Amino acid sequence: GFVGFRVRHHGELARIELPVADLARGIERRVELIAACKRAGYLFVTLDLAGFRSGSLNVLNLPSHTRGSGS
Repeated sequence: GFVGFRVRHHGELARIELPVADLARGIERRVELIAACKRAGYLFVTLDLAGFRSGSLNVLNLPSHTRGSGS
């Protein structure tokens, strides 16, 4: 299994966030990850290449002029 991960729910899409160090292993186990997400009712499954990062959803709440500014 994986430690320190999450699955974001986007309607019919599951976005899996794994620690960057586990991304290669996630690709290797993609068939298992897809099957688990399909069993949970998702039609589409993605692996977030940016990896797991705490607070990443907060970026969506920032005013648009501060996103990606590096501050």
